[in-house]
Amino acid sequence: MLERRRLGRQIVIYTRTNGIYLRSDMGFEFWSKLDPGGQHIAITFPNVREAKRVVRSWETQPSGIQYKQVRANITMMNGSMYANIEACFQAGLPGWDPYSPDILSIINKDKYITPRHRKRLKEK
Repeated sequence: MLERRRLGRQIVIYTRTNGIYLRSDMGFEFWSKLDPGGQHIAITFPNVREAKRVVRSWETQPSGIQYKQVRANITMMNGSMYANIEACFQAGLPGWDPYSPDILSIINKDKYITPRHRKRLKEK
């Protein structure tokens, strides 16, 4: 059964080095600093417990994970809730360019990029 959630305070996953977790697709996590993939919104979670459940499902968990409260301002037809760049910025998180990764993350890739993203960059 689809749980209906109301727009408002939600949780996003954040790390200082990867940025804000935006979404997963085909086994890859998209992060605001590493590979935003054209995403101008970040998926949100109703509580920290649900966000941690998602993190545990990843093959590799980045270090320094934080769970930050934001105001979700977009609801998709399937009930998923998202926060756009402005909502994340208003919550004190860094903004991002949806079409370009943070250049420092690329330059310092050994320090900033998870093993899975490092493999993807080598393939490009």
